[in-house]
Amino acid sequence: MRVNTIHYFLILVFFSLLGASAYSQGPGKGAYIQAENLRKSRRYQEAITKYDEAIRLEAGNYRYFFSRGKCYYAMKDYDLALSSFEESVEYNKQNVFAYTLIAKIYRKKGDLANAVYYYDLAFKNENNARRKVGYKMEAVKILLREGKTEEAQGHLAEVKEVAPDNKNILYFDAKISNQNGDYANAKSNMITATSGLEGKPQASVAK
Repeated sequence: MRVNTIHYFLILVFFSLLGASAYSQGPGKGAYIQAENLRKSRRYQEAITKYDEAIRLEAGNYRYFFSRGKCYYAMKDYDLALSSFEESVEYNKQNVFAYTLIAKIYRKKGDLANAVYYYDLAFKNENNARRKVGYKMEAVKILLREGKTEEAQGHLAEVKEVAPDNKNILYFDAKISNQNGDYANAKSNMITATSGLEGKPQASVAK
């Protein structure tokens, strides 16, 4: 049993090192691998020191900035996390996960306009349909809480092109349509949204 445990531990270490190596082949590789292992052990300040070293050796690698930002985020130092994530997307405009974390930080700060902006960037750069919908719906929820229904409808129209039968999207579209007095569209959306629910009455939101 002890031998099997040791073998399992060595395999985990190997794949951890392999994963870090796959994303770093430049002069900062050694420091980056050390930083990743420290971060995974939640030794964030030590990890940051190593990420800084990797950045000095290889400043153009967006992953170094992104991973350093995750340390600051875990430490709740949101200003420094934001700075690192913003530097990361300067080097890789398709870094969707950086956009989502930037959006979350702005949301925590109460800067909802920027939160919506970065959720939208995540939506535009994401290839996975399910995640695209999730990012856009976060923006929609923020806008609705702020009473910006017209802007929310614009975002819903965009995300409906990705997932026209998504029940969550249809529900919010119906809700807004009902508030705006567009009862026909509200009814149509709710009928579509509830059409697959066997044994349950269709929700009536239209007058």
